[in-house]
Amino acid sequence: MTVLKCSESGGFADTMCSVEMQLLKQSPFHLSQGDKIVIAVRARNEVGWGLWSAQSTLNALFVDVPHKPLLAPMRDDLLTSDLLMQVYW
Repeated sequence: MTVLKCSESGGFADTMCSVEMQLLKQSPFHLSQGDKIVIAVRARNEVGWGLWSAQSTLNALFVDVPHKPLLAPMRDDLLTSDLLMQVYW
C-alpha cells in the first residue's frame, strides 16, 4: 500500500483531508482517467494514530476531467425562460 499523507495544520480540529489531484497523477500513483482507486484512512488525535480502516469497496474511479456526454444535451425552448431551462440528455 502506498501512503499519501494530508498536509497537517498542526491542530487536532481538522475534520477533513484534501489531496491535490496533481499528486495522484504523479509518481508513485500515475493515475489516469477511469483508473479504479481503493482507499483506506486512519486518524490521529492527542492519544496517537488510530487503526487503518477497511479498504473501500465502492469501485470508485479516478475522474480528472468530466466525460463528454455521448449525446449533446437538447434544450426545450418551450420550457425555457429567464428563470428556467429544461434540458434533456
